[in-house]
Amino acid sequence: MQVGFVRALLGAQEPPRRALIEALLLAMLLALTVVLIGMGHFLLDLKAFRQAQQQQEHTVVGRAGAVLGEALGATVSDTRLLAQMVQQVGVPASLGDARTETLAEFFSALGRERPMYDQIRLLSYSGREIVRINRGPQGPEVVERRDLQDKSKRYYFMQARDLDAGEIYISPVDINVEWGKTEAVPRPMFRVATPVFDDGGHPRGVILINYRGEALAAIFKEGVGTAGDRLMVLDERGYWLSNPRQELEWGFAYDLDARFQNHYPTIWRQMEQQATGTHVNHRGIFTFTRLKTDPAAGLTEFASPGWFVVSLFPAGLLRQGLGLGSYLGAYGLLLILGLLVATGYGVLRTGQLRAQTQFGRFEPLVAALKYAPNPVIATDLSDQIVFVNDAVLRYSGYSRAQLIGKSRIDTLVVPAAGEKCRARLRELFAGKREPGLLEAGLYGRDGTHYRLSWGESLQRDSAGAVAGAAYIGAVPRQALPEDERQRSLAIATEQSPVSVMITDIDGHIEYVNPRFIELTGYTSEEVLGCKPSILKSDKTSPEDYRQLWANLKAGRDWQGIFHNRKKSGQIYSEIVRISPLRNEAGEVTHFLAVNEDITERARLQKNFQLAVEAAPSAMVLSNSEGRIVLANSRVEQMFGYSHEEMLNQPIEILVPQQARKHHAGLRRDYRRAPTTREMGTGLTLLGEHRDGHQFPVDIGLNPIETEEGTMVLSSITDLTVQESLKHKLEERNRQVVEAHALATVGRMAAMVAHDLRNPLSSVKMGLQIMSRSPNKRADDGDQELRDIALEQVQYMENILNELLAYSRPPVLKREWFDVTKTIERTILLCQEQLQRHQVQLNAWNQPSLPTLYGDSHRMQQVVSNLIVNAIEACAEAGTPGPQISVRTHLDLGEDTPVIRIEVIDNGPGLDGEAGRRAFDAFFTSRAKGTGLGLTIVRQIIAAHGGIVTLENEPGGGARASITLPTRPLQRPDEELSMPVTTGSERGGGAAQAKSDKADG
Repeated sequence: MQVGFVRALLGAQEPPRRALIEALLLAMLLALTVVLIGMGHFLLDLKAFRQAQQQQEHTVVGRAGAVLGEALGATVSDTRLLAQMVQQVGVPASLGDARTETLAEFFSALGRERPMYDQIRLLSYSGREIVRINRGPQGPEVVERRDLQDKSKRYYFMQARDLDAGEIYISPVDINVEWGKTEAVPRPMFRVATPVFDDGGHPRGVILINYRGEALAAIFKEGVGTAGDRLMVLDERGYWLSNPRQELEWGFAYDLDARFQNHYPTIWRQMEQQATGTHVNHRGIFTFTRLKTDPAAGLTEFASPGWFVVSLFPAGLLRQGLGLGSYLGAYGLLLILGLLVATGYGVLRTGQLRAQTQFGRFEPLVAALKYAPNPVIATDLSDQIVFVNDAVLRYSGYSRAQLIGKSRIDTLVVPAAGEKCRARLRELFAGKREPGLLEAGLYGRDGTHYRLSWGESLQRDSAGAVAGAAYIGAVPRQALPEDERQRSLAIATEQSPVSVMITDIDGHIEYVNPRFIELTGYTSEEVLGCKPSILKSDKTSPEDYRQLWANLKAGRDWQGIFHNRKKSGQIYSEIVRISPLRNEAGEVTHFLAVNEDITERARLQKNFQLAVEAAPSAMVLSNSEGRIVLANSRVEQMFGYSHEEMLNQPIEILVPQQARKHHAGLRRDYRRAPTTREMGTGLTLLGEHRDGHQFPVDIGLNPIETEEGTMVLSSITDLTVQESLKHKLEERNRQVVEAHALATVGRMAAMVAHDLRNPLSSVKMGLQIMSRSPNKRADDGDQELRDIALEQVQYMENILNELLAYSRPPVLKREWFDVTKTIERTILLCQEQLQRHQVQLNAWNQPSLPTLYGDSHRMQQVVSNLIVNAIEACAEAGTPGPQISVRTHLDLGEDTPVIRIEVIDNGPGLDGEAGRRAFDAFFTSRAKGTGLGLTIVRQIIAAHGGIVTLENEPGGGARASITLPTRPLQRPDEELSMPVTTGSERGGGAAQAKSDKADG
């Protein structure tokens, strides 16, 4: 009855409201399902997690009990050790017995090792303290004789005195009592005791150790580590000996109600009945175990169930460890998804109910036409189908559920006529067109198009307003009659611009169209009944024919290129596509071949490839995606890739790695507005070889429009040789300019030598004679002036010598000499300056160096110049601990072995300008000097066919490096071709040398 009421209620509602109610019911059902599944999932995982945590807590509690047991075991061992010591020494007969001092020393030694012991005592059999050690601020303290007490009435003494030998008594934890009164500041502790016997087995006293309760708690917390945040220790009365909440500890001293059973009575009752167990409630997981005494240790407990170790794992940590938020998030998303599903259902259901409502308006029509042979369709004002009869379903291939609520035009009208039908429908509903005959056909689900006419009519509601349209069609037939279809197909085939051939399954030709006859030169009578092999030439590989028949026998299409022979014997190329034709049973009955003549296209493509291959430059053709489709052999030689490796690869593989991303962007910009770019545009371009080395190139670009889009033909020229010739020409020009400068300086130096050198020599000689001749009237001031004048004259002579050396190209007196000995002589000549400036020089020469063919005196001049420059650089910069290293070794090199001489210092190095101009004539950054020293060094090394370089050391200082060939120069002009470089000229960045080295 209730179900009927719900149905009645839903049936009475308008479609939107009814759909909303159904969607809400579905949303509630989905939400309830998600909530129940989520809760079940969480509870199952919580149960598994809780069980795993319980196992872990049992382990933690067991480990904590072991910590307490170990602490108590150590104290028991100490107690027995003391008892054995007392038995060996003997119990003192009186307080004045000398044995009390011996025992006091032994007790004190143990007290220093055990800071947790508050008291160590020996009591006589009557209960009187004989020896007592207290724990004081500075360590163990021996109690004076007058302060010893009578403990005969204390319960722990009476319990321990009556034990058998070796038995141990552990007292409950309580407050220490002195002189019969509880201490003002309560100190919880428990006692470990054992009786002492003499050699005859008679009891003589008791050994007592007072163990501080807070010390035991500290040892326990340290032993259990981070687990101490949830572990507790209880005595047999339920008082906490250790608790993460310190205010609950030692309740018997501060708060008698602070007991475990007052907070957790249910769990305490379980603990009284079980030695080990677990209890789970809303607070969390309680895991407990009773501290077990070791029977082997001889522990004895009196009227006490023992201590408990309890773990409380809070319920909050349990939920946090399981990750409640992840469950809420995951099932929250499922809930949202369910709500979205319900919303989508409501939207779809609204349309369906509206269609049913419209369908109700056509009930008279439905009853009459549902089983009619003619197809009948009814739609609403939005062209959504509200009714179709069985005939529509039979011809269209759809089910009724697939059509109701769908657009008639989008579903049952051929797409090409859709827009025309929509325009007609709008005019019909607007009253601008009268209903009539509609030639729209019927478009089936499988693509079949039935030709039929529809009689259309308007449907009105009870108020007379237009509510939709009804369409009644004639009995459908195929779009074309069989004979008409065949005639249309024959016309299309006969007029096709490509050749068409049909064969039977054995390959005998049954039909060819006029284009085939025009292309091959054969008439239809000549080829009918023959096989296509009459066109066969030896230009098509047998493998292509094998693949063709393998595909056809498997019922698959095949496409490829044939090089066939015409009747005239001429070879032509064509693209061939062959497909199997099947009957209604799916059996292959014929083969259809559609062929397109590409002879002219292939000829043009071949000519283009030949032209590209014959080009003197590297030619690369790339498609609209920037991928290589053609490359000539010059590209292979230039870049090191094979033709197969480059095909279909991005053209960026020919561009340096660091520029590829940028080049791809430039290429895309060029594709948007392609233009011809000639070579020699002044751009600095680089290519990258397969092995990684880069080289300069010039590139011309030519866009080519093709059927496949815009392609770009790139012409690439390697500029390596041109750049090398350019550098050689610049070097030759520099040498010519320098030669002219040398000639000018030479003439000037000759004049200076003639006009100044002789007078300077006379002045120098006069000064030297004056300095040596005794003159009593000359004072120290005159002598100092003469020394200064003589020094300046020598300085001017050095300048003249450098000018003359620079102006005259070095003439070498060549001979075979030992470079190691030359270096050693040079270092000896520099010793005076090294000592004066306190510079440490380290020399290393590789053993067994080959001899050099050159001028040893000139080489000595070069090395001396570099060493002196290094000394002065360190001295002027004030370098602390100046050091110079001279190294000579053999370098095998790539072509021929060379000897390398290096002079390295730890000075300040060179700035950028000094490094670039270090070898320039007359360049100096010092107040004195001509700036010709390094220039002369360069001339001498170049005359030997060597190289000299200057660069900064990575860790500070500078390195001067000389490279000399081990073989003699073959031609005199080789001297001029040998390069002299600084760091910048070698591509190593800015030249690095010392500014004070530029003047020599």
